[in-house]
Amino acid sequence: MRALRVITLGWLAIFAPIETYLSRSALLNGNYTVDLASMIMMAVGVWMAFGRRRGAAAVMAAGWAWETASFWRGTTTRFDRLAAGLPVEGGSIGPWVGVALTVLMTACVVWALVIAARESPPNSEA
Repeated sequence: MRALRVITLGWLAIFAPIETYLSRSALLNGNYTVDLASMIMMAVGVWMAFGRRRGAAAVMAAGWAWETASFWRGTTTRFDRLAAGLPVEGGSIGPWVGVALTVLMTACVVWALVIAARESPPNSEA
């Protein structure tokens, strides 16, 4: 759990200010609010983990999953724009960076879900 907490906190420390800065002209834009929702879920999960509260990994998993979906959408949009010959943020390498980050975030989702499953009590009805 400690490593997941550290990686999630590290991601927030890097991603949150960069995304907020890049979105500063449209902080109420739908794309930024989607990212903000994931950042809040991750931050709450980290806060819960510091307090050793049950469910922290599940909350972090929700935040990672939410952001993974956002990156997936953004990455596919960039590939669609490239295929149509339109300009893309980050140039032709931008979508590939998106793929790498999406894979990394998917791994964090799985990792957090494994931790959450391990800390869940067994089902007494089974």
